[in-house]
Amino acid sequence: MPCTVVFLFFFLQKILVTNVLALNSHIGAMSVLLAAASCCKANLNGSRPHPGVRTVIAFFALIFVVGSVSCTPPTGPDGFDGAQVWRVSFKDAAGQKAFDNVKKQLSAQVFRHTKSNVDFLVGASNLNKAKELLASSKLDYKVLTDDFGKSMKAADPKMTTLEEGKYQSKQRKYKLTFKHYHGVKDIHAYMDYLAENYEAFVKVESIGQTYEKREMKLLTITNDQNAPYFWIDAAFHAREWLAPTTALYIMRELVERKANLSAALKKLNYYIIPLINLDGYEYTRTENRIWRRNRRPGPKGIKEKCFGVDLNRNFDMQWAFGGDEGSSSDPCMEDYRGTKPDSEAETQAIIKFLSSKITKLKAMVSFHTYSQLILYSYGYKTKEFPPNEKELHRVGMVAKQSIMKLTGKNYTVQGSADLYPAAGISIDWATKKGVPFVYCMELRDDGKLGFILPASEIIPTGKEGFELIKAVADAIGKPQSRL
Repeated sequence: MPCTVVFLFFFLQKILVTNVLALNSHIGAMSVLLAAASCCKANLNGSRPHPGVRTVIAFFALIFVVGSVSCTPPTGPDGFDGAQVWRVSFKDAAGQKAFDNVKKQLSAQVFRHTKSNVDFLVGASNLNKAKELLASSKLDYKVLTDDFGKSMKAADPKMTTLEEGKYQSKQRKYKLTFKHYHGVKDIHAYMDYLAENYEAFVKVESIGQTYEKREMKLLTITNDQNAPYFWIDAAFHAREWLAPTTALYIMRELVERKANLSAALKKLNYYIIPLINLDGYEYTRTENRIWRRNRRPGPKGIKEKCFGVDLNRNFDMQWAFGGDEGSSSDPCMEDYRGTKPDSEAETQAIIKFLSSKITKLKAMVSFHTYSQLILYSYGYKTKEFPPNEKELHRVGMVAKQSIMKLTGKNYTVQGSADLYPAAGISIDWATKKGVPFVYCMELRDDGKLGFILPASEIIPTGKEGFELIKAVADAIGKPQSRL
């Protein structure tokens, strides 16, 4: 009887870990098998299992339970080989509920969620199961990315020998280019270079430290100390690599190509922080390309393995509004809001820095990916807008039309909550503080490659982001009243 129980336990655990990391699954399964074998041998000999065996069984049972809760996707590049990104569409709440059930059975990694469709990653080993589950739920889908792993590797080519040579020979003091995605060290080195070479109007400072003690570097451009300020940020979410490159592109235009700027752009001052979630961003470069949150460990207990807080659900502005609709209370969910408002070091650093400067702030643009959207507040609740909604929409439309003319890409302008409810977000916080022009810009693309656009898209996307900055700068130059 004890032997049967242990083998039954083993098979139940195998079911639990079907969608968990393969490595954890194999190690745990082997360990339980060994324990079961020892148990059976002991019973065949007519003796009770050794206490150590029972301890091993209990120990690996705990590992399995923790592993099944963490639902961690494959981490290394090869772990995504053969995986696909699918988009499922639904017409009503019943369809949404049906997909939620499918998602739970697959432990699916969701990339993008709107009121009518969802993009999610399907592992290579789960493709057939996903098809069966969607068919039985009468949900339609289409494949957006045929091989996620292959596309991911192709998106970020290594620097050429010539490029490396220019840096190594000291022809250039920084390694950053706009032909590649770069790590924190390269990005900060470029910022330091600008501060050193344009010290008359550029400075770099740290506004705080992340959970893992990385410096949150911010670049300030001061054209006129009496002029309004424009805040530009990126990378609240670690996997959105095209967001920091866009902020960096704009930084270059405002500093190194200042002579080419319009009068409206030259009149303003700027705060630019290209990397907010530095810990998560570095993690995407070394461990898990699709990581979203910061790297704070989860609450003590079984969910301690569920790392990270969604920094863009952590602001003290309708935090936790709507319960788990606009953010999550579950530490294992992608949009986990944290234990309390402003709980995270990164959020606290932004608020502390801006608290004494908020009255001088006339605009904020936060860059994200993907979907090609220009969004304005409020995000926590539908049909809830700031008093200058019409002006926000008008300026967004100016940017949309400029982008269409420049690159041919179509951006949609709308209220943030019209996409999906999101509570505790940065643009709502800034809007509530009285900043007149506040936007979240979801950059390229529409889902074909999503978070893994090739580096060749960096400059064109940067230009699109800059068009929104231009449109907002022009609007600030006109007589406007604060909210």
